[in-house]
Amino acid sequence: MAGRAVSLEGSRDEAVDLALMASAGLRSHGQVLQQLKSCAEHAPVSSSRLFGHLLAGKTTPSWHCHQVQDVIVALRERAPEESLRVIGEQALRLGCIPAADA
Repeated sequence: MAGRAVSLEGSRDEAVDLALMASAGLRSHGQVLQQLKSCAEHAPVSSSRLFGHLLAGKTTPSWHCHQVQDVIVALRERAPEESLRVIGEQALRLGCIPAADA
């Protein structure tokens, strides 16, 4: 669902709203982090909301902290402060300390 929400250009905000209603996490070999990084420039609010939700749903340490950091860097100057705070807290919780500091 997360990958589809990111890729829907005309109704991305509505798709993210739906995705936020369900429990979520990140798959080990999914492409959603790359998709979120790509969408950060033109859809920072919806991308940051979805990214925070996905990180919050992940229960094990992150296997791709470098990708988490890349998304944070892409969102840093664009996303709302509250979303960035949530993302940083979740990145820290998952052991992506450099990502939380990014």
